[in-house]
Amino acid sequence: MKHKEWKIKKPMLFVEKYGILIFPLTAGILFLLQNTSHTIAGSQIDWISQHTVLAEYFRQRFYSTHEFFPQFASELGGGQNIYNFAYYGLYSPLVLLSYAFPFLSMEVWFQIMGILTHTADGVLCFLWLNRHLKKPYSICGAMVLMCSSAVVYHTYAQVMFVDYLPFLLLMLIGVDTLRKTKGKVLLIIGAMCTVMTSFYFAPAAFTAVGIYVLCGTKIESTGKGTGRLKSVLLFFKDCLWQLFPVFYGIVLSAFYLCPVLCTLAGGRSGGKDIQATDLFIPDVTVGKYLYNPYGLGMTAIAVMAVCMWIIRGRKIGKERWKLALLLAVIFLLPVFPWLLNGGLYARSKAFLPFLPLVCFLTAAFLETLSDQNRIFSGKQLLTGFVAAVAVLLYGAAGSSREEQFLLVLDLVMIGVGLLFTGTGLSSLFMRRGRPIKSKRLDRPGGLTAILTLMMALAVSIGTAVLSRDTHTERALIQELYDPGVRIAAETILSEESYAVRMEVRGDREYEKANQNRILTAGQNLTTCYSSVGNPWYTRFRQAIGLEKSTRNRLMLDAQRNPLFLRFMGVKYLIGGDCPEGWTEVPLSGDAENQKEKVSAGSQLRVYRQEKAAPLFYLTDQTMGEKAFQNLTWQEKQIGLLEYAIVPEQKESSQEKAGMENAGKDAEASLSECGVTFAGTESSDKTVSYTEAGKLQIRLKKAAAGRIFMERETQKGEYLFLSFRVKNNQSGKDVSVTVNGTKNKLSSIHTDYATGDDTFHYVFALPEGTKELSVIYGSGDYELEDISCLTGSVDENRNRSLYQNPVQLTQSSSGNGYEGLVQADDSGWLVTSLPYDENFHITVDGKEIQPERVNTAFLGVCIQEGNHQVKIWYESAGSQAGLLLSGVAVVVGGIGIFLRILLRTTGQRRKARQELIRKK
Repeated sequence: MKHKEWKIKKPMLFVEKYGILIFPLTAGILFLLQNTSHTIAGSQIDWISQHTVLAEYFRQRFYSTHEFFPQFASELGGGQNIYNFAYYGLYSPLVLLSYAFPFLSMEVWFQIMGILTHTADGVLCFLWLNRHLKKPYSICGAMVLMCSSAVVYHTYAQVMFVDYLPFLLLMLIGVDTLRKTKGKVLLIIGAMCTVMTSFYFAPAAFTAVGIYVLCGTKIESTGKGTGRLKSVLLFFKDCLWQLFPVFYGIVLSAFYLCPVLCTLAGGRSGGKDIQATDLFIPDVTVGKYLYNPYGLGMTAIAVMAVCMWIIRGRKIGKERWKLALLLAVIFLLPVFPWLLNGGLYARSKAFLPFLPLVCFLTAAFLETLSDQNRIFSGKQLLTGFVAAVAVLLYGAAGSSREEQFLLVLDLVMIGVGLLFTGTGLSSLFMRRGRPIKSKRLDRPGGLTAILTLMMALAVSIGTAVLSRDTHTERALIQELYDPGVRIAAETILSEESYAVRMEVRGDREYEKANQNRILTAGQNLTTCYSSVGNPWYTRFRQAIGLEKSTRNRLMLDAQRNPLFLRFMGVKYLIGGDCPEGWTEVPLSGDAENQKEKVSAGSQLRVYRQEKAAPLFYLTDQTMGEKAFQNLTWQEKQIGLLEYAIVPEQKESSQEKAGMENAGKDAEASLSECGVTFAGTESSDKTVSYTEAGKLQIRLKKAAAGRIFMERETQKGEYLFLSFRVKNNQSGKDVSVTVNGTKNKLSSIHTDYATGDDTFHYVFALPEGTKELSVIYGSGDYELEDISCLTGSVDENRNRSLYQNPVQLTQSSSGNGYEGLVQADDSGWLVTSLPYDENFHITVDGKEIQPERVNTAFLGVCIQEGNHQVKIWYESAGSQAGLLLSGVAVVVGGIGIFLRILLRTTGQRRKARQELIRKK
């Protein structure tokens, strides 16, 4: 009796012919699912306050300076090395392309590029897989990659986590092309673009390519003994030759990579501490592999595929067995993600570049289920399935109930698919020798692939829908792009002859979105948010006791501290309420009329403080750094407005005599002021004092209260309030907001935890103030070591300090400042540019050594007289990088020329020989 043959008709033919259309369709649907009537596809923190806004800054800077190799970002973080922000697309091809479309906002551009790169992920993955697998399973593998929750989520969140994937896939295609035709172009372009798009993930991407080369290169046997050694050497020689184009692509990008590496060496913040022994203990946490956007984001079939290739692959395909084995080792041992994360932490986001390899193993496994040769028997499939279940259930022990339910559902779907697979588990119940014939794909075997795609799509759709909660509200986008704010900034700054600083104010979300946002050239923010920053400036902000309103220590928040704003030269604030001591600025008629047209109903207000410090000034009114460091945080904030802090060895004898009393003057200006924290009105007394005088707080939700002072404030006084927070629930954040100034202690589980348990507040209060408002955040915590002091700045001494402002203008390249300095006496040129050893200063054409003043800022000694001063910044490694890239271009050009010459000569020789033969 003949067994029925499964026939593939129209559905399969449609997949064969038009299956590639599924990729743009999937990308478009997942994009639409992440948009709602209230939100757009873009996360409300990193996407809106880093990725899009910094890319826009790079674009606008290029438009204004036409400098393709910038060195300095004067408007960000007080003025910093531009390579501190290079990760966010300084030379990314995807961002550089936006320079040709100035009429598109960067938010719109990133959404367009999100759809295109997501589609490219699928198309390129399919083109690569189709070189090794049948078309239906190549489509399936590419769809698994596209539907990874990590890819779906980060395409519109942490963009740099996934936007290099098209170039990584281009390298994988390039490896196959090199083996077949010896073409190297795809590998070179892919390697160079990977570095320029996301240097952070480039090491993992190159590791993935190296593994692919290693597993796909065969060792040719040449005998035993020395012959075997020769085989191994030839094997490695072959591997290195295949990877040579990758090395060449890296060298081509040296103009970018060298300054980046030098910057990372000096400005990258440390990660979490980890014990050396923990790095070698296998970790099978499910979140590293399945469903989690900060892991691989795959489904359970991927884990089973890896297990099956390890169990059976050595006998049927050593290349896939080696690939599965190497991936398993990398995924299981924390030492590998720790190394790939630069030794900062062992987070599984470093696994993302290995996604294509996992998808390859998954698609290859699905293809074998329909193979007529029955590569995997029912017993072997059952063994692999049990192994995958055991690993995943063990790793899911600490997962949430939702993840555990999803895992069980995932495993059930795989089990159902395998049970009805013609060559799978169902063969355990069939007589041997009853093969299921098929020309392309048998229907039972394809069931597992269909169920796999269904699960992957379900996870991707769930990720897209749930991510809406973290996306940016459309109302915030409209507020950020209010033309009235930009017009007001341009109008005010155009009337200033000296460099000043200007910032915007609003609610916390608005301020976070503006930490890196430049409204117009010359705004000169004190804030920034980047994974790399100026270490001197960061430590300075911590040392003088500034408030910390966010849970991420990498964010240099907008400050409400009036003394810090004065010191940094913040002269204008746009929006918010008028701070004490500031005055509202009336907008000029034309600007006001235009603002009303473009921003109807807006209550835009601009405020100015006349006492803001100049960004550049001359003074001989100094204090030694050693004496300054001995002051309390309150005394330091006052002292910075009365003296310029200079290195000890640079003091004159006359200055030393005056400095001895500087610390005493600062201390004498402070006096204690007792305060009493009032509890809430609730009957359960969730805010109360303990017998030891500590304030104990136990709240399920935030509650308001009052702080009463024992005396009224005087005119011109500043209030300094501080206390230490003991968090009894260290796994949760704690915040306390006083008079609108918020401090937050982040959870110990936060990746970039603030770590400072002392909250600082500084207020400029109206005369006669005797109480403050307070909002206690939810949690179980205690406030201890409560201190409240009042003090004032010696305004005469402050005016004397700033009496000689210097007018320096920004250079045409945007990399520094220059101008005429008129010094009546010898003294110091003091700036509020954060100090960096890569600054260069020339006075009258002669370069002199820059100094560090005010503990963290750039300064230099100036002699009496008129001087032409030039300050410019040159990133470390930039010249060496340009040289390396230039040499690589020249060598490559010579190589191409010689190759063409040899080919032409060979063709001519061959033609002559052919002509001679015919004669």
